[in-house]
Amino acid sequence: MEQISLDELLALTQQDRINRKPLRDRLIEFAGSVPEKIKGILFRCDYAIMTHKNDNDCRIIKDTVTEVISTLNK
Repeated sequence: MEQISLDELLALTQQDRINRKPLRDRLIEFAGSVPEKIKGILFRCDYAIMTHKNDNDCRIIKDTVTEVISTLNK
């Protein structure tokens, strides 16, 4: 299965940390109507946070992924 790289997500996060629009748009585009496609990102972010790599950005990514999954499930 195709994946989005964490580096790509980190770059999108740095473009707009407040509104997170580029990140949100990319996640929605990638997931389509299947939120399960982006659930794996949560585990990758947990690992990065646990190893203290890009903590703040990974928290932003996790929050955005959770938000997008919630939106797609409605």
